[in-house]
Amino acid sequence: MKIKLICLFVTSSLLVTITPSLIAFPGDAREFNKQNSQNNRIKAAQCNQVVAISNQAVKDVRKFSINGRNNANALTPAATALENYAKQMEKLSLTDRQLQSYRLRFVTLYRNTSRATRNFVNAFNSGERSRIDLTLQQLRTATKGENQLIQEINRYCSRGI
Repeated sequence: MKIKLICLFVTSSLLVTITPSLIAFPGDAREFNKQNSQNNRIKAAQCNQVVAISNQAVKDVRKFSINGRNNANALTPAATALENYAKQMEKLSLTDRQLQSYRLRFVTLYRNTSRATRNFVNAFNSGERSRIDLTLQQLRTATKGENQLIQEINRYCSRGI
């Protein structure tokens, strides 16, 4: 049985890189401005760490997806790369609670997508149509929240900086 392989990772979007802006306050609020400016720099730096890993993951997954259009086994490196990006995300030292939440969601997304990709490759190699369909649906489910997550982190990281 011959099955045409489709592009699996179609939703990946790039994130924005954040640069903090300084906020001007009247003279009595100089200390607040100084603290706010420091917090903005920390938030921007932490946002940029998450964004850098996410953007590299998107680039790699796109590259592997293009290579895997005619050969499911070529998607195995994408699964490995996603697992590695999940580990990189986990290692980030983030003090911002919202960014910690986004990081956890990225780690979950990458791990679930990695697992679903490996399952798909195995199913594709088995040639069992029902298994292929099932794992393809699992892969779609694993990547379903990616665009929403990217929109949320972009909105959060650009707000108040």
